[in-house]
Amino acid sequence: MYRFETLLKIRRAKEDAARRVVAARLRQIAEVEQRQAALSERISQETEAIRASLGEKNKNLDVEQLRWSRHWLGRLRLGVLEAQAEVAGHRAMLAQERAVLNDARKQVGVLDRLKERWRASVIAESQRVEARQLDEMNTARFAAGAGQEVRI
Repeated sequence: MYRFETLLKIRRAKEDAARRVVAARLRQIAEVEQRQAALSERISQETEAIRASLGEKNKNLDVEQLRWSRHWLGRLRLGVLEAQAEVAGHRAMLAQERAVLNDARKQVGVLDRLKERWRASVIAESQRVEARQLDEMNTARFAAGAGQEVRI
């Protein structure tokens, strides 16, 4: 049994946890970017609506409606800016979380390489033992065929 097996399992669990954290952060970024895209679409719709109302040859401009529309556009633009700031914050956190994930991967890789070396040494040792046993058996057969006593 590989003596670092328990440590390897612990490090793999840490790697999986780090992978889940990175995936969750990527989902958060995607959600905020979706919200930002929806706000941008809403801004373009509101802008078109304002232009359409101003473009009409209507002598009765509703100043309150125009003021409210401009205020609403300002709020939508503020929402886009907040979403951009939120995405930037998430991306900064993502960079740190990816660094943790890479470190966890390295630690697992080190133990995996040690395990492979251990496995190779166990196989080599068993092959040496088997070869020694075969040599002893062949020596005993040869000596028995020659009528000599074999000391092993």
